[in-house]
Amino acid sequence: MGEKGAIMPVMLMVCFLFSALLLFQITVYINEKHNVTKEEQVLTLEWLLRNAEQEWVKQIEVTGIDETTITLPNGTVRFELLSSNNNHVSVKIIAKDNNGKKRHDYLDMEVNNDTKE
Repeated sequence: MGEKGAIMPVMLMVCFLFSALLLFQITVYINEKHNVTKEEQVLTLEWLLRNAEQEWVKQIEVTGIDETTITLPNGTVRFELLSSNNNHVSVKIIAKDNNGKKRHDYLDMEVNNDTKE
């Protein structure tokens, strides 16, 4: 009976140690899963911004500089003209994905008056 009394506290400490490690690993997993979800949202919005920006630059070569909204499969992107003078254009770009998340970006362009680029 003396041996049981010595082993039980050691076994309880080992079980507590394993339980603490298990809870720590579960917390790490939940945090990583949350971070991956947020990173996916950021990458989707960044993809929207870059692709819409390329498409808008192609459009302004044909139609000139104006405010527009471009619809892509993962969301919409709105271009708002902030300022425009002879050689410089500032544009605010607002991307909104299908889940309602938004991201803003700004674009400053030098404009060539001959080609409207």
